Amino acid sequence: MRRVMFSFAPLASVFVVAALLAVAGPGHQTALAANSPKIDFKLLYRAVQLADQAYDGKSEILGKYPGDAAWVATPGHDDVQYILLQNDKRKVQAIAVRGTANDTNWRVDMDTRAVEDQKAGILMHQGFRDAAMAIYQSVKPRLKPGYTTYLTGHSLGGAVAAILGIYFTDDKIKVAGIYTFGQPKFTDTAGAKAYSKLLILWEGDLPERYSYASARQPRTKRARVCAFRTRY
Repeated sequence: MRRVMFSFAPLASVFVVAALLAVAGPGHQTALAANSPKIDFKLLYRAVQLADQAYDGKSEILGKYPGDAAWVATPGHDDVQYILLQNDKRKVQAIAVRGTANDTNWRVDMDTRAVEDQKAGILMHQGFRDAAMAIYQSVKPRLKPGYTTYLTGHSLGGAVAAILGIYFTDDKIKVAGIYTFGQPKFTDTAGAKAYSKLLILWEGDLPERYSYASARQPRTKRARVCAFRTRY
């Protein structure tokens, strides 16, 4: 199997979040685009690939990366797998969270009770919050201080990645980008306002080849960019 190096670009060379909202109307979208950071599409597509790899088995994932560059775990009782990739040369690390893959994950999706998250101080979807906290407690001791951190995930994994981004931001960890694909909403309007400065590259009006679906079957859906400022 071909082994690949984790190769996210350094933070200095890219802007990794977008401030577009999914609001109809070409004039509004144009105005938002004019005030939005530049999107590095190679970096975006790498996030798509990592979100897709999170669905693979542990041995398959580890076989793609040299040495100890990758760590794969499924902490807690929610069976949500994540990958941690670290590049010591670039001082970059990335976390990719798997989306819904089994009945246990469906129960996480369906646990829609609103619960106050004690760490962030906002209401959250309980299933997503519990899965995110399990991964947070597992991965945080493995994060390397001073490394630029990226997060990505599809579906359930997107919601968990976004919550992890909130936790890491509160911990003063340098989060350079959060890329989510098909992400369900996980907080209410008040919660979103509390973290309005934390912008997430969510699905939006991007070329088809940069959508999550293109990683498996090109041309099956379009991607969209927006922030998560809405209620679940």
